[in-house]
Amino acid sequence: MDRSVFEELLDESRLADDEVARRFEEAIEPGYWDSLRKPTGDARVTTVEVDAIGLELAQQGWFMRERVLDPLPLRQAVNAVRAAGWPPVFAFVYEELWTFLRAPLFRALGRAFLGAEPAQAAYFWAHVVPAAAEGRGWAPHADGDDPAAPPRLNLWIPLTDATLDNGCIYVVPRDRIPPDWVRTFNSRAAFDRDAVLTLLQSSRAVPAPAGSLLGWDFRTIHWGSVRHASAGEPRMSIAVELIAADSDEETIALGEPPDFRRRIALIAGAMRVYGRWEPRLVRFAALRDRLADWAGVS
Repeated sequence: MDRSVFEELLDESRLADDEVARRFEEAIEPGYWDSLRKPTGDARVTTVEVDAIGLELAQQGWFMRERVLDPLPLRQAVNAVRAAGWPPVFAFVYEELWTFLRAPLFRALGRAFLGAEPAQAAYFWAHVVPAAAEGRGWAPHADGDDPAAPPRLNLWIPLTDATLDNGCIYVVPRDRIPPDWVRTFNSRAAFDRDAVLTLLQSSRAVPAPAGSLLGWDFRTIHWGSVRHASAGEPRMSIAVELIAADSDEETIALGEPPDFRRRIALIAGAMRVYGRWEPRLVRFAALRDRLADWAGVS
C-alpha cells in the first residue's frame, strides 16, 4: 500500500471527540481499571545465577533464562485492557506490571550489569503480535548505537510462548560481528553483500516459553520475526529497561511502584516515544495528549 494512502487511513481511524472524552474519564478513574479484571496475585519470580548472566552479556550482548516468573497475572492484565479496546500498554496501570521488577533478582542483575544502583527507566511497552498473516514484531535495530553512552539493559518477558512460528525474538550475538557495525546499523541505508551474509548467518532465533526472561544491552542488534503461521493465539510480551539510578534522565526507583497518576503519565509518555514503531497508535493520539496534560507531563 502506498505510504500516503496508509497515513490517510490511519488519520481516518482517530477516535471521535466524544469517544476521546469518554475514554479519558474512564482512564483517570482507578475503579474503572479494577472493574476490568480480577487480581490474580503477583508474578512470582524465581532466582537465577546473576554472575553467569553478566558474563553472557559482556561476551555476547544478550541472555535468556526459561520460566523465571509466572506470566499469568501479567498476561491477564494485558488481555483485560485489550478486550476493552485499549492499547496493550495500558496494562501498566496495574500493580502486577510494576511489582515483579522489584523482586531481588532484578536489583542484583542491575547492579551486576550497570555497576551501579539500578532503577527502572521511563521506557516500557506491551507487545502483541496478532494471529494474522501480517503479524510481526519490530524491525531489526539496536536500541542505542553510542558506545560512550552509559549502559542500559532491556528486559523482555514473553507472556505467551514465543515460537519460531509466531515470531520469536532474533538476536545477533555481538561477538560475531565487527564492533562498528552496531554503531552504524540504525543509520545505514544499505549493507554490502558480505555484511548481509554475515548478519544472516550470525543471527540466532530465541524461542522462549511464557515467563522466560530475555535481556540485551543497547548495542545488540535484535528484532521480532514475522509470524510464519496465522493459527494460534497472539504472541504477547512486555519490555522494561534498567539504568543507573543516578542517570541524567527520568528514573523510577525500584522501591514502591509509582502511584496511579504517575503510571498514567508514564503510559502517555511511552505512547509518544514508541508511536513510530506502532503507527496505529495515531488512533489514540488525542487521548494520549489529554492524559499527559492531566498527569502533568510537559
